[in-house]
Amino acid sequence: MFTAAWMAEAAHMLRLLPGIFAARFLADERGEALEAIHVLAHSARNAKQVVRDIQAALSAAYGLDVDHRIVSVAQMPVNPLLEACAEDAADPPVPARVQYSGLGYEESASSCAVRVTLKYAGESFRGEAVGGAGMKWKDHLAAQATVNALNLLLGEEVYTLLCVQRVQTPAALLSVALVQLHNEEKMLTGAAVMEDGSLHGVVRSALDAVNRNLLWRMAEQENERKRACPINTQE
Repeated sequence: MFTAAWMAEAAHMLRLLPGIFAARFLADERGEALEAIHVLAHSARNAKQVVRDIQAALSAAYGLDVDHRIVSVAQMPVNPLLEACAEDAADPPVPARVQYSGLGYEESASSCAVRVTLKYAGESFRGEAVGGAGMKWKDHLAAQATVNALNLLLGEEVYTLLCVQRVQTPAALLSVALVQLHNEEKMLTGAAVMEDGSLHGVVRSALDAVNRNLLWRMAEQENERKRACPINTQE
């Protein structure tokens, strides 16, 4: 089913592809089929390349075989949304983001251990994952270690890694991660450019998948702490 939540997450993923400014999905009334994918992209890239990137990303992340005929691409030489972004920048600062601070791994002939360290509010949270050797395992373990560190930060099992995959587009090599909320059907997806082909792009794709949901959860936790320990304004 192509729900509104799914289409919003998929549109967010497409906006991470090179040269795409905005994306919108349209489904039929029952949400059983995609009718159109509208994209606003930079005119410097060939429209056919943009469509191929979209097809590859949706295939890797969701197993969708998208007909190129339902993808419409409008192109402009500049991003018309930059003005809106500048207005958003003037808004009050959002809660501090989780920072990716380091990755390490140990590998033998038959196994590999990957450790990912995240920082938030001056504290470090290290997640670790152990499994088989080889690049395919390393990608999975790097994403799993990231998810483990995030769950450690939140103090509970919130996120479950479903899969992570490298996607070669004509413009760049991407890492695409799919994460599910614990005890929920909602899935989150994220992508990151793998500039040097290392595991750093894998970690960033997992962080990108949960970014908005994570900020919301941390804001809720902060509100709960304030309600539990109210400030005495009379002091």
